Amino acid sequence: MDEILNALTDLKLWIGILLTSVIPIAFNFLKKKVKSAVRGGTLKETLKIKSIRRNQDEVTFQSIKAHSYFLLFMGACGVYLILFVMGPLRPLLTMPISILLLVISPIFIIEIIWLKQDSYAIKLIKSRGKLRVTNASSTTRKETRAS
Repeated sequence: MDEILNALTDLKLWIGILLTSVIPIAFNFLKKKVKSAVRGGTLKETLKIKSIRRNQDEVTFQSIKAHSYFLLFMGACGVYLILFVMGPLRPLLTMPISILLLVISPIFIIEIIWLKQDSYAIKLIKSRGKLRVTNASSTTRKETRAS
């Protein structure tokens, strides 16, 4: 009985009990917040796509922007490859990997920008393809014939 009372007066036991009850609550709270933030971002992107999908010039511009980011990414890869082959960046190969990743981080940043823009352009083009095509001049001709 004394062992049980000693265990109940131990601070580590109460901290463990507190953490095992608080961690799931905190995890569920964070999960809900992250889920609502992701849904909000998706909703915002969907509304943006729906607002500009009727403008063919804007759709073309977004597609061209995605292709431009791809060319920028390939150019950055080419420049870094040339710098490694020619020698100015060769000493980085002997340094820790974290320094190498820091030096070539512009490639990763450009790639992320390109991938985001590319997925946005694809969604925009698919949404544009779902629109029903009607000829405005044909509907006005029908109305004038009826009157």
